[in-house]
Amino acid sequence: SKACGRGSRQWAPGPHTGAGDWEGRAPPSGSRGGPSIVFHQPAEPAVGIVEKMKDAALRSALSLLTVLVQTFSALGLGFVCVRYGFIDPQRGDMQAIQFFIGRIALPLLVFKIVATADVGSVDIGVVLSCNLGKVCAYILTFCMTWFAYRSKEKVGRRMLTSAVFGFFATASNDLAIGFPVVQSIYGAEMTVYLAANVLVFQTILQPLAMVLFELGGVLDESEPNSPIL
Repeated sequence: SKACGRGSRQWAPGPHTGAGDWEGRAPPSGSRGGPSIVFHQPAEPAVGIVEKMKDAALRSALSLLTVLVQTFSALGLGFVCVRYGFIDPQRGDMQAIQFFIGRIALPLLVFKIVATADVGSVDIGVVLSCNLGKVCAYILTFCMTWFAYRSKEKVGRRMLTSAVFGFFATASNDLAIGFPVVQSIYGAEMTVYLAANVLVFQTILQPLAMVLFELGGVLDESEPNSPIL
């Protein structure tokens, strides 16, 4: 190495290109001769990138596991309380919490999601794909129930049963369960898609399901003595 400038700072040729490296800084302007200075940003090793990806995946998995354990522990606790009589819905023990969750908590959650979300960044294609998937699942479940489950029932009863099965196959709990799961995996900025899916389901899919319910009920009542199919 060659002494250059004041103090003990040293300038030495670079090991790969012959360029100089002045301990992360250019040599003083009074230095003479020597090759030109070229600064190099060392590339991150591929092994380091892989390790970071593994750490991120592990953190996401642990976060999701924590959310699932909390959610299903709460569901299990509620089941045990009702099963062993600690809470009796017939006595009205659930009225207060049902009112709070259905009329206050969930509407406030939806309002918070919509009010704090960047609505302009919502990808309509994602919303359409999610709801088209629900439509396909509803149609498939309806058809399977119509042709396979109690296929000798009356037409009205078959339609009513198929509509109920299809509704329960697609009526996912997007807020109570979907919200913590999506937030733990993708972050809070993605929860706006839950609100969009709930909006589409409540305004399009659920009314159609109600129409099928009513149609099946009317047909079931109007053919009490009809032949079994």
